[in-house]
Amino acid sequence: MAVFAPARTSLSAQNSGTLEPQGNVIQKQGRYRRLQNADLTVQRGRYWRYIPLAAALLLPLVACLALTWAGAQRLSLTQAQTEASISRNHIERILREAWVAVDTMGPLLHEDCGDAQPILSRIMSMRPYFRSLALFDGRRVYCASLITLPRGAVYEWPSDIPPGRWLRLVDGTPLMQGRPALLAGAAGPGERHAMAVVDSQYLQDLLDSVAALNNHRIELKIDGGMMLTSRPARDSTFVPRDYGSVSAREAFTSESVPVVIEVSLPSTQVLQEWRRLLLVFLPMALVLGGLMAWAVHRLQMQRMAFRDQIHRGMRAGEFHMEYQPLYDTLSGRCEGAEALMRWERPGVGAVSPEVFIAAAEAEGTIVALTRHALRLIERDLPLMAVPPGFHLSVNVAAEHLRRDDFVDDIEAFAEQVAPSAPQLVLELTERSLVEDTGRVQHHIRSMRAAGVRIAIDDFGAGYCSLSYLQQFPVDYLKIDKLFIEAITGPEPETPILDLILALAKRLDLAVVAEGVSEQAQMDYLRARDVAYVQGFLVSPPLRAEAFAQWYRARGQAPLA
Repeated sequence: MAVFAPARTSLSAQNSGTLEPQGNVIQKQGRYRRLQNADLTVQRGRYWRYIPLAAALLLPLVACLALTWAGAQRLSLTQAQTEASISRNHIERILREAWVAVDTMGPLLHEDCGDAQPILSRIMSMRPYFRSLALFDGRRVYCASLITLPRGAVYEWPSDIPPGRWLRLVDGTPLMQGRPALLAGAAGPGERHAMAVVDSQYLQDLLDSVAALNNHRIELKIDGGMMLTSRPARDSTFVPRDYGSVSAREAFTSESVPVVIEVSLPSTQVLQEWRRLLLVFLPMALVLGGLMAWAVHRLQMQRMAFRDQIHRGMRAGEFHMEYQPLYDTLSGRCEGAEALMRWERPGVGAVSPEVFIAAAEAEGTIVALTRHALRLIERDLPLMAVPPGFHLSVNVAAEHLRRDDFVDDIEAFAEQVAPSAPQLVLELTERSLVEDTGRVQHHIRSMRAAGVRIAIDDFGAGYCSLSYLQQFPVDYLKIDKLFIEAITGPEPETPILDLILALAKRLDLAVVAEGVSEQAQMDYLRARDVAYVQGFLVSPPLRAEAFAQWYRARGQAPLA
């Protein structure tokens, strides 16, 4: 609630570091003209307005790039894992055949070669994958599935034979030098053991066939020995171990022998998969980004349109002030009024102050709107025909209070209303006191030194602490109507209201009760020495001419 008083002490004199000297009439007139034109200037867009547009457009694109890249890696890895699983299944089948053959040969280690050789030949003819089957005594092959053996080779191979059951990849055999083979063996009685030789061509063809499906590379390693690798196709562009490659690994054991299969993908293939996904999803991301940018643009335009509507409303005279009487419970008369802004839009009707004031604060036009309200009050005050010292309350926004030109605005307003000699009271919200406290405190002290009184509006509904009441020099506490309604509520308990009244009394602050609509509320407040009340019990807000009529008829009479 804000009330103006005749400024006996110049604001300029009290705040010489902020205001122009009082005697400089030309500068004061220029300052007032600046205040008159300030709220008629439509604020232009800033470059930052394009940041949300760019973010809305780019966010789906960036998300599309990231998700499709992750999807490409995932799909490529899935392909590699599938190929590794296929290779494992086939290799396990070959190894099972080898172990079956070795197990079948085990009893033959107790026989002479004459009895064992026909059986070896029969196993060889009935089982796939094998190059030969052999029975060893130490390092000497004493019986094999082949009818004849070159005698010179049998003593040189294999050079060492592990105990138990074993697997080994070798780069060749005595009969087929330079052609890799897979050896599977098992120990028997004494130094005898059985061994099956699997032709590696089966393994090589398997690896080549599976790897050729997607131009991958497959490596087979058994028991840490020699590695068998798939051969690239003629048109392959695979670069071994190229940067960014994806690989899948299958590790298992066959008769306690470790076997590892690894499938590697070149990064070029991941890029190809990424491009394929982008062709599908990038157009959708572009459309989504465009829609989001359009929605953000529409929202900005609506907000800008509302801001422009406020400025157009000011230019078109759609705003007006209404004044709600302030009743003095001690004198029993109307001692002041709160100036309230209203907006009547042609073809739309009344716009709620909660809507347009919140929008003005959000859009940065609240200062211009406040200056417009001050000029409307200047126009209305002579029509109201109120006596000198009449309390006139004006609401001030937190943003306005923090500005360097705030004191200039109030001084210019005080000069214009000086002929009516009102007592000016500025109504500040609790939020105003907790933002930029140094500057706010300086402005408040300057106002009070010039005769302006300060009220905290809607006290108890914000987040002002007791320390701020002690730090800032204020004159009035306006109690929010929610606490007043509790007096006659379904559970008429008012601990918070009583606490606020006790606090105000302790700090020697006058109390203004808002929203008084029932006589029971008035009686309750009067019994607790509340100085001023305001609400529909006294009068609703009135335009200047209607207020003048009401004031002449009822303003000086006690409430019935």
